[in-house]
Amino acid sequence: MRIVLFDAIMETHVVSSLARALGERGHAVATTGQLSWGHVPISDPVDLRRVDAAIDDALAFGPDVVLVFRPTSLPHAQLRRLRRSGAQLMAWFSDDPVLWGLSYGAAVDLYDVILHCGNADVLAFYETTHGRATGVNIPFWTDEVEFPRVGATLPAETEVLFLGNVGDRIRRGRYFDLGLLDLDLRVHGRTGDDYFDLSGGYLDTREEVLDAAARSRLAVNIPQLFTDHHGAPTWFDGLGDLGVFDTPSRIVQYAAMGLPVVSLQPAGAGPLGFADIPIARDPAELRGIVHELLTSEELPALAESLHGTFQQHFSAASRALALESLATDDSWRRLDPVGRAEWFLGFPAQREARSGHAPERATATIGPHAGREVEALPSTSRQRVAVIGIGHGEYFSPYRTATRALASAGHDVVEVSAALLGEHSTTDPTGRFSRVVDLESLDGAVGGADTFLFVGDRYLPSPTSRRKMLEHGTARVAVHALGATGHSERLAALVTTADAASFLHQSALEAFRGREISAAIHLPHLVDAVYRETTERLAAQGERHARAAVVAESASDLLAHEDLLGALGPLSKQIYILEEEKGRPHGLANLARIARSEIVVAVGAASRGAGHQLLPHLLTGAGVVVLPRSEQPKGVAEGEQAWVLAASGRELNQKLHRLASHPAAVTSLRRAASARTQGEFCAETGLDRLLSLAHSPVSAKPPPLSDGDRPPLPPGISPQNPIPTPTNTAGQE
Repeated sequence: MRIVLFDAIMETHVVSSLARALGERGHAVATTGQLSWGHVPISDPVDLRRVDAAIDDALAFGPDVVLVFRPTSLPHAQLRRLRRSGAQLMAWFSDDPVLWGLSYGAAVDLYDVILHCGNADVLAFYETTHGRATGVNIPFWTDEVEFPRVGATLPAETEVLFLGNVGDRIRRGRYFDLGLLDLDLRVHGRTGDDYFDLSGGYLDTREEVLDAAARSRLAVNIPQLFTDHHGAPTWFDGLGDLGVFDTPSRIVQYAAMGLPVVSLQPAGAGPLGFADIPIARDPAELRGIVHELLTSEELPALAESLHGTFQQHFSAASRALALESLATDDSWRRLDPVGRAEWFLGFPAQREARSGHAPERATATIGPHAGREVEALPSTSRQRVAVIGIGHGEYFSPYRTATRALASAGHDVVEVSAALLGEHSTTDPTGRFSRVVDLESLDGAVGGADTFLFVGDRYLPSPTSRRKMLEHGTARVAVHALGATGHSERLAALVTTADAASFLHQSALEAFRGREISAAIHLPHLVDAVYRETTERLAAQGERHARAAVVAESASDLLAHEDLLGALGPLSKQIYILEEEKGRPHGLANLARIARSEIVVAVGAASRGAGHQLLPHLLTGAGVVVLPRSEQPKGVAEGEQAWVLAASGRELNQKLHRLASHPAAVTSLRRAASARTQGEFCAETGLDRLLSLAHSPVSAKPPPLSDGDRPPLPPGISPQNPIPTPTNTAGQE
């Protein structure tokens, strides 16, 4: 079959593992990646354009089945488009039944099959409310690529592990349940006020989850009580009668990683399918069971049993078998709620499951995450590039990085000085830009250019001269390193004069692409080959610069992150402040020496979302790079962990301590950092993509603006502003 896995939840391993399992069974699979967030149907135009692009690709893929992981991403109009494909439409309700009132209830009748995530009581509720059997229970799953078996393989940090949030009102009760157990226990999640000193720090990556599991002997589960939603936006009459979230994803992850599990189940019934999990009705009984297991010799046998249950009934391979059945057999409709709750147990996965099927098929990525408009283009040949922008005297400005990278890539670079620019530009009558550049005149002054590269948004190419140049088939225009986070009329005036544009923020790219410009890409802050070679020369000398270093964009950032930086304590450390250093001599070598420190904490990302301007440079330094969690870059490609995130000095201390006792984890960080600096953060590659896009046939278009004042928008008409994503109060974790 041809199967599209549409959208994704925060636990992206669910989609990626299922895609692998379906591919191993010979199916053609396409995934869109995450398209939406929140628990109510999307309505923002930017979100709708993103989803419509994914639908276009899904329809072109020609699916037999479309499995939707977040029904809120498909309002009625978008869902009707998908239905015209003739594919079976399925939806997985991962937050069943909590989101019934906000979104699931309205979506039930729009799909052919619902993959619920609830027990017989939940399925009976749907059947009573909607008058029919709406679907079957399909609990969480994963695979051993995402969560390999690692339990108790590193020096123990704690005896008992709990993965999940305990800080918000809905989940706060289980914080006190855990704290009163009086166990050697660590909580990894959002903890809130930590009266019992339980927090082991928030785990930002899969690698950190695996490390925590490897340092624990046993894991506990406390399920979400639906009665705790009373008064929350998720509450509806009858929710409290449906008990608990039966099988949260943490149980599946525990079992996959080879940890023994004990679960608190107030109603006395354990997670369906995990009959081998010891259960307790109250915290006192839970404490007793845990103590008994920790002092017995039964832990390895329990871990082995649970891992076997995971492989049979909670693996992605098992879910692939179940999905095949749902697509071809509707006999499940004749079962009662109990039968449909247990239905998934009828598809035990075996290691030899793929015998008799076609070889593994590759998984395609479709939609806005595919980047197909870039990868399909050939690399550019040598060009003469005239670069216009500010930051000439700053070593790490986007302008200076771009000029070094273009020269390293073999292009003939002409830096347009302020004096030369002044001779070939005029004052902007609208006051929105510093100057309006006459490209025809400037082209003659620089001896002819293949591409005019405008770095930043200070200057506007004259639309009139741009149109004339297009008529004569001469130079193209690209704008680079646009730092806006969303749409604006000012920036629209700039990008409509360009053949291609790059944005520092993914959100701005989505706001403009398909609207004012089609030839656009996301390029984060970049690092060039000249700087990389500088760090390589220092590396050849062998010694590190210091134990620790702090890199801040301004001196005020040091005070803003005083608690986090306190984790470095007595370590000898160097301080590098970009605001003070950016124009000093030997700037590349100065930063490269700092980046050679064993630990580098970078604080003060000037533009939240785009990340620290120097992050790509610091990742070349062979140390461990640390970022405040609030300043992590958005929109970077998925992959191995390349930096450490922390919100406090205590959390950073915990993470650094674990790294100090696990050299392989440090090696993994460095490998991932190197891959990113040679990949998505590589300036030569990124600018090559931008130039290729500017010279592609799809980009050639006349600018629609005139050089004069743009007429004002009619009263009441303005660009759409993004709608804030609702706070996540419904996730089962």
